[in-house]
Amino acid sequence: MNSSFFIRELPIILSIAVLLATLILYLLYLRKRKQNQRLLESNRDLLRSINKNISEGLYRTTPSGQFLYVNNALARLTGFSSPEEMMKTNVKDLYVQPEKRKQLQQLIAERGHIENEDVEFYKKDGTTVWVMVSTTGVRDSMGNIEFYDGVINDISQRKEVVEKLLESEERYRTLIETMSEGLVCVNNEDHLQFANHRFYKMLGYTEPELAGKPLMDIIVNPEDRELVKGKNKLRTQLVSDSYELRFIHKSGRQVWVKISGHHLLDKAGKVIGSIGTITDISSLKEAYDELKSSEEKFLAFMNNIPSLSWIKDDNGRFIFLNKKYCDTFKVTEQEAIGKTVQQIFPSNVLSPSLIEGDRKVYEEGLKVELVERNDTPDYSGHYWLVSRFPIPTKDGKRYLGGIAFEVTAMIETQEKLEQSLTEKNVLLREIHHRVKNNLQIITSLLHLQARQIKDEGLSQFFTESQNRIRTMALIHEKLYQSSDLAYIDFGDYARGICNHLYKSYIIDPSKIKLNLQAENMKVDIEHAVPLGLILTELVANSVKYAFRDRMEGHINISVRYDGEWLVMVVHDDGVGLPLGFNLSESKSLGLQLVASLVEQVRGDIEYESKNGTKFIIVVPQKLQHRND
Repeated sequence: MNSSFFIRELPIILSIAVLLATLILYLLYLRKRKQNQRLLESNRDLLRSINKNISEGLYRTTPSGQFLYVNNALARLTGFSSPEEMMKTNVKDLYVQPEKRKQLQQLIAERGHIENEDVEFYKKDGTTVWVMVSTTGVRDSMGNIEFYDGVINDISQRKEVVEKLLESEERYRTLIETMSEGLVCVNNEDHLQFANHRFYKMLGYTEPELAGKPLMDIIVNPEDRELVKGKNKLRTQLVSDSYELRFIHKSGRQVWVKISGHHLLDKAGKVIGSIGTITDISSLKEAYDELKSSEEKFLAFMNNIPSLSWIKDDNGRFIFLNKKYCDTFKVTEQEAIGKTVQQIFPSNVLSPSLIEGDRKVYEEGLKVELVERNDTPDYSGHYWLVSRFPIPTKDGKRYLGGIAFEVTAMIETQEKLEQSLTEKNVLLREIHHRVKNNLQIITSLLHLQARQIKDEGLSQFFTESQNRIRTMALIHEKLYQSSDLAYIDFGDYARGICNHLYKSYIIDPSKIKLNLQAENMKVDIEHAVPLGLILTELVANSVKYAFRDRMEGHINISVRYDGEWLVMVVHDDGVGLPLGFNLSESKSLGLQLVASLVEQVRGDIEYESKNGTKFIIVVPQKLQHRND
């Protein structure tokens, strides 16, 4: 009965079981759905937060460029107020270079995506911004690209930094390639890793000829290779230094260089090579060798000249003395260098003029030349002709150079000559005095003789002879009175001649006027005597003949220099010369004497007879001295 009941009620039981199972499943579904709704809301909140706070721009566009989605970050990046405002535009309008988008679409079509492409976008206000784009093409069931999903990052600052780095790199490259020194980098095996243009030009090689090759075997002088090995070893010990060596130019000539080397380290601090600047010092080396040779020649010259020579610094300390100086004063160069003359020698051997001469050079910058008397260590007095002069230095200081010639024998000889000359001058003056007295005696005798002669013509002859002798006697009188026995003041001499003649011939001085203009000038005796006689004859000729039939008149006389010529003019306003007068045919003894004397002094004579008589005598006077 129980079994039959169970069988009979089984369908009902199964239905109830199914209903219960369905109810349970439904309850479980509701529970799961509620959980999923809560998860979905959470995810939506998360997406909203991400969309709001993410720094990268997110977008979805169609292949034609229509925006399907834009997040806040992208809108801010491009200057739009909201994603909605930006979605009203087309992505094609953002590209500064439209062809760039076409290139990116082609790459996406080939690869399916692009990553980290640099693109320049327009912003809403027309300015530009650099962005980095990563995009994936999403295809439909037919394999066609339905839309693009992408991420955009603002790289403006990074781009600016990169451009600055590139600009900085270019500056450094330009600096390296244009620097006047060579720059090289080698590894520990001395193989060339890098060199600038100057290095290759310095040695005449091209980059392919040296790059990666051992420099020591190619360009280093064999005699200097051990030096280079030692320096390279120092680099491994982190030692930097500078040194000089010889390179071999591609042409075979020698190039002197100065290298300033420094070690190169990797990130771990291990030495991986050397870097160095290379300066071509060939010209400096040649200049140094020339300077050294010049210095050797200078020292050889200075040590072999017969004079003393020295140089002092701005503090009066010796920095150079030649061998003659050291030998004369029994001092070695080592003992004197760096010391003053007062520290070396006792004061009794130093003349006061030495200290004063040095002072004038140092303080006033003057060149001082004088004769000094200094004692040598043997206490014998010596005279020196000393020349001190300033030597300016580049730093504005003033050194002193000096040269001294011993003139002791010269001074002694000069003293003897001066004594002898004094004696001779006294004797010569006495001779001039006696000659003058003898000529005056002759003049007096002629005067006495003339007084006894009744013939006026003959008496006149004696008078003219007296005047000529008087002219010569006056020379000896002037020489006797002068301190210079070789020259006389010709202006004073001419005035003496004219005054004597005027007094001798003119009876009434108020009628015949004599006007003399004579410069004070010194004329040697060789010219003075003939010029005095010429003046005597011309003035006497005017006095005697110009005013024979007149009661009054003028005689104008001038003696002056015109350049290197002595010009003497005698002009009277008398009757003039006879018609057809010719000096070379004149019968007058006086005028014949004038012509002869002019020829003797190699002068020229001109004359004219217009408003009287005028004689012009021009004589070369190369030895003349103005009596200033």
